[in-house]
Amino acid sequence: MNRYVTFGLGLALVMALGFVLRHFYATFSLHAEPHFIGKGEVKPLTEQLSVVDARVQATIPGIKVSSGYLTLINTSDQEIVITGVSTDAAKHTELHRMFLRDNRMAMRKVEQVVVPANGRFEFAPDGFHLMLTHLNQRLVEGDIISVQLMEQNGTLHTVEFAVVEMKPHH
Repeated sequence: MNRYVTFGLGLALVMALGFVLRHFYATFSLHAEPHFIGKGEVKPLTEQLSVVDARVQATIPGIKVSSGYLTLINTSDQEIVITGVSTDAAKHTELHRMFLRDNRMAMRKVEQVVVPANGRFEFAPDGFHLMLTHLNQRLVEGDIISVQLMEQNGTLHTVEFAVVEMKPHH
């Protein structure tokens, strides 16, 4: 093979690798795991449904979007289907899912999530999450916001979310 072709292929490979590494660094920095006190505390919503680690990302002035994370624990023998979410802190709140498309992270609204019978469902960075858009207020670390989760059967659950600073993974 011609040495110019070999050099060109090698250069293209190095550039592609640099792009991929830069992309993954940006993705993990933007979707970092929150750090807050009280992590791991289980709060019952009903006899069958509990929540752990309900937290929403703090914002800086001018930012009108945030994301929320929590784990739902179902101790019943029936699945629990969550079909909606809302909060007075934002004009729109939706269930979202992160996924990899064409080697890039993307997200999409989902209509429902299922907490399996005797199981759990986790909303976490780089996965399912709550998307809060058109925020009505700045979310300041240390504050608490109320979020309503709606079951398929119409039952509403109010969950207190801690507003936390997001810290990148190390």
